[in-house]
Amino acid sequence: MSPRGLFTDMRSMHFNCIFLSAILILLPLSGCLDEDLSSRTETAEDGTERCWAIIQTITSMEHESEMMRNYHYTMTNLTYDASCNMIHSSWWGGDGYGGYTNISYNDEGQPILIQTGSSEWNNTTATLEEDPYIEFEEYHYENGLLMQLKTYYEDGAGEEYWNYTYDSEGREILEETEFTTKESFYTSNGLLSFTKKIGYGNSTTYANYTYDDAGQMTQMTSTYGYGGTWYQPTYTNYTYVDDLLVSSSIATSAHQSPDVTTYTYNENGDLLTQTLQWGSNPNASSTIAHSWGYADTV
Repeated sequence: MSPRGLFTDMRSMHFNCIFLSAILILLPLSGCLDEDLSSRTETAEDGTERCWAIIQTITSMEHESEMMRNYHYTMTNLTYDASCNMIHSSWWGGDGYGGYTNISYNDEGQPILIQTGSSEWNNTTATLEEDPYIEFEEYHYENGLLMQLKTYYEDGAGEEYWNYTYDSEGREILEETEFTTKESFYTSNGLLSFTKKIGYGNSTTYANYTYDDAGQMTQMTSTYGYGGTWYQPTYTNYTYVDDLLVSSSIATSAHQSPDVTTYTYNENGDLLTQTLQWGSNPNASSTIAHSWGYADTV
């Protein structure tokens, strides 16, 4: 699955505060993590099925400034249906804003409609202060494959479309929007080899992927060119322990202090924390922490 806006954070101007944004970062790392990282159905000895899931996520920042610490604090609570699909999340932040996400699924458990809203948050009443700013995402499938994503605002304005084409193996080979196209190419053993994205003004971005013998992605190199000029590549490196991603680092050169993200898990391999340490500011970091438990489904 490609990160195509699914379950996106409603406040893109801030540090990603909802746990699914972390999950979307991890999805392309073939061989290291399952696609469904937020919940799973477990069967007890008596045959009863229960939903084991992330029920709350907290984003926090370590920083010398109290204002920055407060501004980047966010709490997100999640609700699941009887099939253990996340159908609702609500969040509020220390910056005075809050919001929600509602998700509807088809019979195959694929999301078909996502509604997000955000507005100023009243801590006293624990409600949104005014009518929220609402966006929608519609997903359309054929034979289980996502063929089109449509996004728009509450009044129907601002429609945008993403269209997808697949090869005979069901692998995405083309993503098209009004202004961009992205082609995907694969190795002989089915791993994503590289992508080529043509954007505004015929800008071009190549992303090349390297894997270890287990098929786990170990490096992604992104190179951007525009107007005949190619800029310095960005390198993202991934490290694993017992098939779990434990760290990733991103830098534009060997001499730059990289931004490093570390991941921790419980004994079942469930993601507990994701901590970003900025190379440009070693005294500042941001952490997304997940609380797991048996969810009360609706």
